[in-house]
Amino acid sequence: MESTTVVKAFALLESIAAGSPDGLRLSELADAVDMAKPTAHRLIKTLVGLGYVDAPGGGVYRLGSRASLLAGGTGDAELIRLAQPLLVQLNEKLDETINLGVMRNSRVVYLRSIESKQALRHVVNGEEDPFYCTALGRAIASHLPEVERNRLVQVTKLSARTDKTITSSDQLQKVMEQAAELGYAIESDETDIGVTCIGVPVFAKKQVVGAISLTAPSLRLPEARQGDVVRQLKTATRKLSKLLSSP
Repeated sequence: MESTTVVKAFALLESIAAGSPDGLRLSELADAVDMAKPTAHRLIKTLVGLGYVDAPGGGVYRLGSRASLLAGGTGDAELIRLAQPLLVQLNEKLDETINLGVMRNSRVVYLRSIESKQALRHVVNGEEDPFYCTALGRAIASHLPEVERNRLVQVTKLSARTDKTITSSDQLQKVMEQAAELGYAIESDETDIGVTCIGVPVFAKKQVVGAISLTAPSLRLPEARQGDVVRQLKTATRKLSKLLSSP
């Protein structure tokens, strides 16, 4: 790329980052950076291919997972560094897949995933899922300020990933209120049939910054086992929150 092309590409990324969480249309982006639409479209297409921009449909564009990880910068790097030993301990104790995630707009980005030795869906670092159908996302969103949480639910299109996915805003609000009260979130069969996930939020100076979750086949995570999983996840997230809140 020529340097001028790089400058234009970053200008588009900055406009998307500063825009609506739901994304911006091509015409809005071109106007924002004073760029011809064909040029903007060509650059956006390249950025989509590289994973820095996401095109969810409806003619809008928003930040992709790779741009989100860059945007996290040292904050995400520090979170990963401090969490890694705790993630490993949880994986060894529970022998299930352990995830560390953060929210980017209305989606969860998996920063780290330590796989179980058992067969299960493989999650790639940097992969994204909608917040509303994941325990990670619900654990984080349920501890956002009420105004922010309500806005998030209102602007997010609740599409069904499976026939079990919650697609009612009212029902989702109730589930998140329960998660806020219990201190953890749980979902079964809403992202993948036959899979259950339990997520617990992580805080830094009393502000939610992410979550740790355990993912397992539902047959290996009956209600009788869930209590112990929640306790161990909460122990780990308390330790991580303390580390993140230290001066």
